[in-house]
Formats: sequence, C-alpha cells, structure tokens
Amino acid sequence: MSILLFTYSIGIRAYGLLVYVASFFHTKASLWSEGRRDQFSIIKNEIEKWHDAPIIMIHAASYGEYEMSKPIIAQLKNAIPHVKIVVSFFSPSGYTNVTFKDSDYCKIYLPLDTLSNQRRLIEIIKPKAVIFIKYDFWFNLLQALVERKIPYYYTSLHLNESSYLFNWIADPFLQLIRKSRIIFAHNQESEKILRSHSINNVKIIGDTRVDKAVENKKLDFKAIEMVNPEKPVIIIGSLTSEDINMVTDYINHNEQYNYIIAPHDIDEVSIAQITNNLSRSYKFLTDNTACNIMIVNTLGDLKFLYRYADIAYVGGGFSKGPHNVIEPLVYGVKVFCGPNIEKFPMAITLNKFGLLDVMESRRQFGKTIEKLNLIDTEDHVKRCDNFIDNNWSRIELLTKDIQAVLNEN
Repeated sequence: MSILLFTYSIGIRAYGLLVYVASFFHTKASLWSEGRRDQFSIIKNEIEKWHDAPIIMIHAASYGEYEMSKPIIAQLKNAIPHVKIVVSFFSPSGYTNVTFKDSDYCKIYLPLDTLSNQRRLIEIIKPKAVIFIKYDFWFNLLQALVERKIPYYYTSLHLNESSYLFNWIADPFLQLIRKSRIIFAHNQESEKILRSHSINNVKIIGDTRVDKAVENKKLDFKAIEMVNPEKPVIIIGSLTSEDINMVTDYINHNEQYNYIIAPHDIDEVSIAQITNNLSRSYKFLTDNTACNIMIVNTLGDLKFLYRYADIAYVGGGFSKGPHNVIEPLVYGVKVFCGPNIEKFPMAITLNKFGLLDVMESRRQFGKTIEKLNLIDTEDHVKRCDNFIDNNWSRIELLTKDIQAVLNEN
C-alpha cells in the first residue's frame, strides 16, 4: 500500500469516528451510523437467497445518483433477466428513500471505506461487475476490486483539468481509476480531458438523466391546484440554504406568480428555514389544498411537478453546483441557476445552447425572471425538445460489455 493510500485510510477512519460522535446530535449522522451497524450479516443473509445467480453491484452516492442509475438498471434487467442487483448508497438521502419490492434487488449502505471492510463486502457479495455512478471515488473499494480481478466501470464521469486527481501526489488514486474496465464519459470534452492524462479506456455514454427525465415525463402524477391558476408558476427546485434569503425575499414581494418550493432536504429544520422567512401564507404538497405558495415536503415528486412550471430556478448553483437541470427542460420550462457550473458539463452545454440562464450574483434573481419572461415560449419548447431528442445516452455500450463479462465467466 502506498503512503498516500495509507494516509487516506487513516483519514477515512477519523471521518468514521467524527460521524459516530455526530450521530448523538445529528439525525442524518445517526442514520448514517445506525444503517451500517451489523450490516455485513444482514447483507450475507440477503445474498444467500440468490444462491449462485450473477450479481451486479451499482453504487449511487445519494438519491440523485440513484435516479441516474435507473435507466442502467432497467436495460441490464432487460438484457440479462436473471441478473441480481445490489445498489449501495453512501448517504441516507438515498438509502432511506428507496424501496425495492422485487426480490431481484437489494439495497445496502456502502461500509466505511477501509480495505478490511471492502474486502469483506466483496467476499460476501461476489459481484461479477461494479458500476459507479458519476464520481464517487472510494479508493479502498477500488483496491479490493483490483485484488479480486472484478471489473468496474464509471458512468457519466467528468473531471476538470483542475481535479486533484491530476496532481502528481494523487497518482496512486489515478492509477486505480485507470484500472476501470471502461470509463464512460459525459461528452467529447470529458473524453478529451481523460485521454490527455493517459486514460484511454474511455467511451462516451452521455447523461442518463436525459433518459430518466423523459421516462418520468410519461408517468401520471396527481394534479395540483393553485388559488389563482391564471398566474404563471415559478418552481424553486432543490432549494439549498445558500439561496433561501434570496428566494423568500423575492416571493414575499412579488405576488404576480404562483410558487412551488422544493427544498433539497425535507427535514423539519430545512423546511423551517424556509417557512420562517415567508411573510405570505403557504401550504404543503401533502395538504392537498389550493394555494398560491406550495412547499414540497416529499422526496421524489419535484421531477413530476416541473410540468406545472413556466419558469424554474434550480438550486445549488451558489454552492457546489446546480442540481438536475434536465428535469424541467423536458417540459420546455425556462430554467436558470447560480454561477458554479464549471464542474457540471450538462449545465455548461445547456448554457451554450441558450437553454439555461446562469446568474452571476444573487442580485440578478428578479431580473433573470423578467428576462426569461421575454423569451418566446413556443420557440423555447421546440429547442428543448430538439436538444432532448439529440442527447439520449448510449447505455447499451455498458450493457453489452457486462454481457461480455458474464459470458467470459
């Protein structure tokens, strides 16, 4: 083991200790910690029910990545009906909000990323292949897979030139990523960056969120009712704490719109941060009551609610980066977000195509809404449809390679 991986492992153990301490005071940390208690025996009992069926493990950091994995899972099961699927999560937001009724599926928490933990996990599951959604890098897990000669893949991967992985100090980490069977990049730019760093096992898969958003659009969803249905609807999607003051101040002073507010986290504290800032009356989605301001207090419904929007603000752009900007676009909604899009290739592409307006500062919130109101709606819808039609992902590349892996075994 290199010095870097040794240091990384020490840091992981320190992180685990901090989470354990935090679990006495913080609900999310408590869920994280409790969910991993005695889970190896639980996983073993579940896996034994599958006897000798081939298993594919898919790692999704949280709920958003799990949504991205759904088209992959669907195509895998269609191509290889007898395969069993283990979906691992790092965050409680994924694990606690995903339920499998089909016995061909099993959800687990990814254990703390120590080499002993991951060796034990892989020994229990014995996956034929492992798929990582986007860029969740757990280097001891990768090391355990290399030791067992289990192929692993990354999907929709994008690394900036400034990524820490391209620093010479991080070379042991990069070597583990290079050992992926195939890295499926977001787009040609992502592929070019990877190849410039001697990562040549790269293919372009696109963004599976396009496939999932189109699929979601076809599903039925309960109708919602606004007190003044003639008013345009602005949806605030995945609202983070950094945006609450900006958004609520605008809502308090602009009654010419109906509003649907979907916080990124739906715990009591997060929702209270919003409601305490609103000086106008509101209702919750679960109230099933007509209103002018609706707060979404459920997880997973935002993607359906975008069908009611005229304009959508997607949160996160003033912190790590915007959340799913494709979900509103499939409905032809005019979309805007905050400035931090440099690590999000889909947001960059949409901005170049004129389908995503990016604010430089919070002061532009109201002016951006005025600007979007001036865009011809019919033309915007046509351009959105054209973009979606030309940006389906190529999941079959992954499915066919996994079929080849199973045939080799």
